[in-house]
Amino acid sequence: AVATCLGKDQLGKEAQRRLALNGVRTDYVQFHSEWETGMATALLDSNGDATYEFNTPAAWDGLCLDSNLNCLIQHEEQQSNGGKEEE
Repeated sequence: AVATCLGKDQLGKEAQRRLALNGVRTDYVQFHSEWETGMATALLDSNGDATYEFNTPAAWDGLCLDSNLNCLIQHEEQQSNGGKEEE
Protein backbone atom coordinates (compact mmCIF):
# COMPACT_ATOMS: atom_id res chain seq x y z
CA ALA A 1 0.00 0.00 0.00
CA VAL A 2 1.03 3.58 -0.54
CA ALA A 3 -0.20 6.67 1.28
CA THR A 4 0.07 9.84 -0.77
CA CYS A 5 -1.89 12.74 -2.17
CA LEU A 6 -2.08 13.28 -5.92
CA GLY A 7 -3.51 16.08 -8.00
CA LYS A 8 -6.75 15.69 -9.91
CA ASP A 9 -4.70 16.04 -13.08
CA GLN A 10 -3.64 13.61 -15.78
CA LEU A 11 -0.34 12.85 -14.02
CA GLY A 12 -2.15 11.96 -10.80
CA LYS A 13 -4.65 9.73 -12.58
CA GLU A 14 -1.84 7.99 -14.45
CA ALA A 15 0.19 7.52 -11.26
CA GLN A 16 -2.77 5.86 -9.53
CA ARG A 17 -3.43 3.67 -12.58
CA ARG A 18 0.18 2.49 -12.75
CA LEU A 19 0.35 1.76 -9.04
CA ALA A 20 -2.80 -0.35 -9.24
CA LEU A 21 -1.57 -2.05 -12.42
CA ASN A 22 1.56 -3.11 -10.53
CA GLY A 23 -0.40 -4.54 -7.61
CA VAL A 24 0.10 -1.65 -5.20
CA ARG A 25 -2.95 -0.99 -3.02
CA THR A 26 -4.22 2.53 -3.61
CA ASP A 27 -6.78 2.61 -0.78
CA TYR A 28 -4.78 5.37 0.90
CA VAL A 29 -4.29 7.61 -2.14
CA GLN A 30 -5.96 10.97 -1.69
CA PHE A 31 -6.63 13.59 -4.37
CA HIS A 32 -6.12 17.31 -3.80
CA SER A 33 -8.76 19.54 -5.34
CA GLU A 34 -6.44 22.48 -6.11
CA TRP A 35 -2.77 21.48 -6.26
CA GLU A 36 -1.17 19.50 -9.07
CA THR A 37 0.60 16.18 -8.63
CA GLY A 38 4.11 16.76 -7.35
CA MET A 39 7.08 16.39 -9.64
CA ALA A 40 10.82 16.43 -9.06
CA THR A 41 13.44 17.25 -11.66
CA ALA A 42 16.92 15.80 -11.18
CA LEU A 43 19.83 17.76 -12.63
CA LEU A 44 23.27 16.17 -12.92
CA ASP A 45 26.42 18.28 -12.79
CA SER A 46 29.66 17.46 -14.61
CA ASN A 47 30.67 15.10 -11.77
CA GLY A 48 27.39 13.19 -11.98
CA ASP A 49 26.13 14.63 -8.69
CA ALA A 50 22.41 15.34 -8.62
CA THR A 51 20.47 18.32 -7.40
CA TYR A 52 16.70 18.25 -7.28
CA GLU A 53 14.00 20.79 -7.97
CA PHE A 54 10.44 20.24 -6.70
CA ASN A 55 7.29 22.00 -7.81
CA THR A 56 5.56 23.55 -4.80
CA PRO A 57 3.00 23.61 -3.53
CA ALA A 58 2.16 20.14 -4.74
CA ALA A 59 -0.63 17.74 -3.91
CA TRP A 60 1.58 15.64 -1.63
CA ASP A 61 1.87 18.69 0.64
CA GLY A 62 -1.87 18.28 1.25
CA LEU A 63 -1.87 14.70 2.53
CA CYS A 64 -4.45 14.59 5.34
CA LEU A 65 -4.60 12.28 8.31
CA ASP A 66 -8.13 11.06 7.66
CA SER A 67 -9.83 8.12 9.38
CA ASN A 68 -8.77 5.73 6.61
CA LEU A 69 -5.09 6.65 6.93
CA ASN A 70 -5.30 6.67 10.71
CA CYS A 71 -6.55 3.06 10.63
CA LEU A 72 -3.56 2.08 8.49
CA ILE A 73 -1.14 3.73 10.93
CA GLN A 74 -2.72 1.99 13.91
CA HIS A 75 -2.59 -1.36 12.11
CA GLU A 76 1.09 -0.90 11.22
CA GLU A 77 1.93 0.13 14.78
CA GLN A 78 0.26 -3.02 16.09
CA GLN A 79 2.19 -5.13 13.58
CA SER A 80 5.49 -3.55 14.61
CA ASN A 81 4.65 -4.35 18.26
CA GLY A 82 4.14 -8.02 17.48
CA GLY A 83 0.38 -7.61 17.27
CA LYS A 84 0.09 -6.26 20.83
CA GLU A 85 -1.78 -3.04 21.47
CA GLU A 86 0.14 -0.33 23.27
CA GLU A 87 -0.79 0.27 26.90
